[in-house]
Amino acid sequence: MFERDLKLKEKLLVEEAQYEIRMFTDIRLQQDYLDMWGVLDNGNLFLFRTPLESIRESVELANRFLAYVGLGAAFFSALVILLVSGKVTEPIMELVRISGKMIQLDFDAKYTGNSKTEIALLGKNINELSETLENTISELKSANNELKRDIERKNKIDEMRIEFLSNVSHELKTPLAAISGYSELIENGMASGEDAVRFAAGIRQSADRLLTLINDTIRLSELDTVSKETAFEQVDLYEIARDSVEMLQIRAEERDVRLSLEGGCCKILGDRQMMEELLYNLCDNGMSYNVPGGSVLVSVKRDENAAVLRVKDTGIGIPKACQDRIFERFYRVDKSRSKSTGGTGLGLAIVKHIVAVHQAEISLTSEENQGTEVTVIFRQSALS
Repeated sequence: MFERDLKLKEKLLVEEAQYEIRMFTDIRLQQDYLDMWGVLDNGNLFLFRTPLESIRESVELANRFLAYVGLGAAFFSALVILLVSGKVTEPIMELVRISGKMIQLDFDAKYTGNSKTEIALLGKNINELSETLENTISELKSANNELKRDIERKNKIDEMRIEFLSNVSHELKTPLAAISGYSELIENGMASGEDAVRFAAGIRQSADRLLTLINDTIRLSELDTVSKETAFEQVDLYEIARDSVEMLQIRAEERDVRLSLEGGCCKILGDRQMMEELLYNLCDNGMSYNVPGGSVLVSVKRDENAAVLRVKDTGIGIPKACQDRIFERFYRVDKSRSKSTGGTGLGLAIVKHIVAVHQAEISLTSEENQGTEVTVIFRQSALS
């Protein structure tokens, strides 16, 4: 017994009625053992002994295995989480990028995901919102630009109206002042004989100028209200030009200007009265600003699918600086000559309006002391 105590060191772990479990240490071998012994139900005895070292190795191996499995599971879980989170956050970041561009009014970026997730549905809604905003902003810009153009047109019309009234007032003032002055002299008995005749002629001349000015102003106002969809008739531009040239021959002779016509039959859809006015004003303008012995040539020809009217004179010409304004109302290059010839400054403005009504094109080339050529091209209204 003493010897056993020297070799063994025991520890009771479990004690039951039919069995006991003890752990003991063999001091000599320096090993721990686990014993289990007891009595079976049939009365037989049993004894199990196993070294604890193998159990410890098994436990250590199991723990190491579990550690490796845990690390592997953690790595795999992290990888899965990273992939899944990437799949989730990537479309969210794309939506964030798209919304950032929308803030800067850039609607070109679109969400491209095609899955059936809530994020894809949100992306689809953002795309629709982007298109709606783009269309709305585009419409607002168009409306704003149209409004700006309307305001600019209104301002321009107001400026033209103010300028027109100022010019009309100025143009009316001169002949009215002359009529008033001559009448006052006659009324006070300060004119007799030849002076009375001369003053009466001045009154008549001023009255004629007033009448011409009023008629031109009324006609210009009428042309302002003419619709571009006015029903036109078939007219021969050459025939109207021939009649105008014949009618103006006496005036041309009085001004020592040769007025001639060339070309042939050229039919267009237009308003006959307006065509007569256009030719009359162009021819009269060419004679009024001509030189003694000069000429005015009217040409009516067909050029491919267009009817072309040209009025060319050998007059005083128009300075380059004035050519852009020559079709403005009451604009005169030589004001002294306009007064002497009885011009109102509205003739070429009427011409421009008639050209616009017929959707034609008008251009002018001129050299000082060489002459002027006005060209009117009828494209849309030309007939074959």
